[in-house]
Amino acid sequence: MATLIVLLGVSCPVERAWAQATLTSEVAALGANAVIGGLGSGISAWLRGDSFTDAFTVGAAGGAVVFVGKRVATIRHPGAGLGGRVVGAVGASMVRNAATGRGPLDLVLLPVGPVTLYWTTVPDSGSVSARLNVGRAIFLGRLLARERLRLDWGETLSAGGPVFHAEGRVIEGENGSRVGGMELWGTISLSDPELIPMVDHGQLLAHERVHLIQDDFLNLAWAGPMEEWLLARVPYGDVLSRYFDPGVLYMGIAGIFVAAMPYEDRPWEVEASYLESGW
Repeated sequence: MATLIVLLGVSCPVERAWAQATLTSEVAALGANAVIGGLGSGISAWLRGDSFTDAFTVGAAGGAVVFVGKRVATIRHPGAGLGGRVVGAVGASMVRNAATGRGPLDLVLLPVGPVTLYWTTVPDSGSVSARLNVGRAIFLGRLLARERLRLDWGETLSAGGPVFHAEGRVIEGENGSRVGGMELWGTISLSDPELIPMVDHGQLLAHERVHLIQDDFLNLAWAGPMEEWLLARVPYGDVLSRYFDPGVLYMGIAGIFVAAMPYEDRPWEVEASYLESGW
């Protein structure tokens, strides 16, 4: 269960240590993502009675693709976040497919705001459907309704997810701490840059883009399938699952680990801080 929240992003503080990439650290980071993807797929397949090794291999490849997506998302170029998020979603889809016995790319899930596209690529039966992620939709609606929060359409298109600016204020994180930015439920919120001049805006945005891909992985590869399984066991759940993803399970799990771990020890924050400076 601990690995479930390794790839969940929460917030980025105004002051933090910067990490420098080396070949060794890159291999280690890519390997960690591959192992997480492989274990998620392999254990799920084993519990279903399928081959752990086969599923682990495909899941590990998917985890490696997710890491490539994170790296792409930190490039300082318009659209890099969107490109990285698509690559990361493909990797997460591979992990999910391996866990359920599908071919690596038989089903590709692509998050678009509060909606997730389900693209079945199997020959002669390909189709595209969409499901509303309820948790993300509610949270996005709350942000849109708030005063002094402005949706930045340019940054939104570039990041591949909603990006809000808090005008004239600094966002509060845990325990009232000042944070430069925050990623939650598929959205990014940024403090007014004039009030945090010591923070590099490009690195801050890259940090939150990494959290966005971490969030997608948790939703698409792990929490999503569990919610789908649970939904199928409630009245009319099979009908609801055609159009909706609850999108709330990972928040409860993550909340437990956030409460239990100091900020500086959280693996998802360590990874985002490491990647944020780009290549």
